[in-house]
Parts: sequence; structure tokens; C-alpha cells
Amino acid sequence: MAVLALWQRETIYFVLNSDKIQIKSADEIKSALLSGDYGPVEDRGGVLRYRVLGGAVEVGVTLDRTLCRLDAAFNAYGVPVGGVPDAVRKAQFVLSPYLSPPEVKALSVLIGAELPGAVTSAGIAYSRDVGSHTIVVTGSMDTGDMAVTVTDNTLGGTSP
Repeated sequence: MAVLALWQRETIYFVLNSDKIQIKSADEIKSALLSGDYGPVEDRGGVLRYRVLGGAVEVGVTLDRTLCRLDAAFNAYGVPVGGVPDAVRKAQFVLSPYLSPPEVKALSVLIGAELPGAVTSAGIAYSRDVGSHTIVVTGSMDTGDMAVTVTDNTLGGTSP
């Protein structure tokens, strides 16, 4: 147990201090997105748009000095996931332009623990603050259509 705690100490720190999770700067995000690792990224009127996970997830990002707004849309039944370790690896990849690896893991733990309480037969309605940003997850359990929105509370978010 002590070895696991030492190995994952940064992740544990962010789980225990979720208010310390901070989204990277706009320059870091833009640099990561334009690195080529995320496929083609189009600039449509100031909104960076790209698709990940074999095109299963469509993302739109508005940046200023920070992340103003992120909108992601996907069908949960269409995202290729082969178990929990694969899901964590894919979350790490998708979120790496925005968060450090320990922050992604911590956020995965926190959301994984909280999300089931936000799921009803009518759908999903989940919200969590991360630093100065708010993450909102909505979706339909019937269709699997999901939307994730991240907005900067200090800017009010800019709609893509």
C-alpha cells in the first residue's frame, strides 16, 4: 500500500485537493493540439475543432489566455473501450492537452465516484468545478449521446 501511495502520490494529492487541479494555459493547450498527435485541427472562426478516438469524439475549443470553453460530443456506445485500464489510457490521451497526467487520473477517480449519483433513467446531469472552470456532463442513457462542456467561470465561457 505504501509503495502504491508513493508511486501515485501526485494523483492522490489531487484527489484529496481537487481545488488544486488547474487547466493548462491556452498556449500549452494550443501547442499540444497542433502537435499532430490529435489529428487535423481546424480553426473555424476562433474555435479549434478536431476529432479523437477514431473520430468517435468531436471537440470544439475556444481559447484566450486560458481555456474559455470546450464542447465535446460523442456517443458512449460508439467509443471503443476495452475495459477500465483502456478507458483510463484513452481519458489520459484525450485530456492531456488540458491537464497533467496526475490531474487526469485524479479527475477520473473523482468523476468515476460521483457520476453514478448523477445518472437516472432520464439521463445524466453532472457538474463539477475544477479550479476556475466548471465541467458539465449531460446525456441520454437510451441513445448514448453525451455532451461534455467545460467553461471558465471567470470569463463566462465563449460559445463555439
